[in-house]
Formats: sequence, structure tokens, C-alpha cells
Amino acid sequence: MKIKKEQKLFAIIGILVAIYISILLSGNVPLIKFITLTGRFIFPPLDTTVYLDDKLERDVRVFAINSIYDPFRFEKHDQPVNAIVVWIPDLDSPYERTIIYINLDRMIAGDVNLSKKEYDLFFSWILFQSDNGQYVVPWQDGVKGRGFDPNLRIIGKDIIFNLPIGYLGNVNSIKIVKN
Repeated sequence: MKIKKEQKLFAIIGILVAIYISILLSGNVPLIKFITLTGRFIFPPLDTTVYLDDKLERDVRVFAINSIYDPFRFEKHDQPVNAIVVWIPDLDSPYERTIIYINLDRMIAGDVNLSKKEYDLFFSWILFQSDNGQYVVPWQDGVKGRGFDPNLRIIGKDIIFNLPIGYLGNVNSIKIVKN
């Protein structure tokens, strides 16, 4: 018995639908967003050393963001950007982490939506970022932000900035050294 092209196509579509439904049922939001083109995976983390108030923190991860990811807004998608995302484990946070987005060209640091739907970390070296997760509210913005100047500066390979009071417990400053 010969299988027709239409039958092969329906079988492939059926398998893909079954895979998609099983992903939906498993509740793996990053994978769902990746499949629906509303998220991306960024890896590996940059080779950096991070200090919180001059104390070495080995669990902090820093990822480079080289382009804007918004496939449904063609005027913005794939535009170059020079930014980093700093992932800081924080057990006092509702999501058990703090995420700081830093645009190095515009010299702004700020908050992002850090829910599990927008950001997640896999195996300590793969960052998931949704299309909505890349939008930042600058700390410097007095209306939407915190009205706080982080005094962000780049000195050689070092990125140094201050944190708003109480933002990350008692930590006042962060220093990122690119190795």
C-alpha cells in the first residue's frame, strides 16, 4: 500500500500538534514561548567575575544581549543593542532571583519583568528571555522608574554601578569584571 503525500503531511502535522499539546500540558512556559517565537535562549554566560559590595559572588551570571528580539515588530526586531542581563540569585525575592538589565550604549540600568514567564535560567548557563522580558524601566526615570542614578560607569573591562537602597538587601554596589 502506497502512502500519499497528503497522508504524510497530515501525519507530520498530527505529530507536531501532539508534541505541542504535550508541551502545553507540561507547563514549560519558556519552551512554549520559544516555539511560538515569543522568546529566545541566550548562552553561554559571559566570562565575568561579579562582586556585590566588593564580595565575590560565584552564582551570579551575566549574559550579553546583542540584538532586540521582537519578531512581531519588524521595525525593532534584530536591531543591534549593546546590553547585558545580570542574573542574581536572591532567596528573599518572590522569584528567588533579581535581574538587572543594563544598556551599555545608553548607560542605563533598570528593572525588567522578572517572572518565570519572562526569564528563566537552565543549567546555570542558558538564559531564557521572552520578547517582553527585554523591555527595561530605567532606574533613572523619575516617572516610571525609581528616580535613582546608579552612577553606572565603565572603566576598562569593569562595569560598576550602585543599587537603590534595599534593592538587593544590604548590597549597595555591583562590580562586573570581564575576564
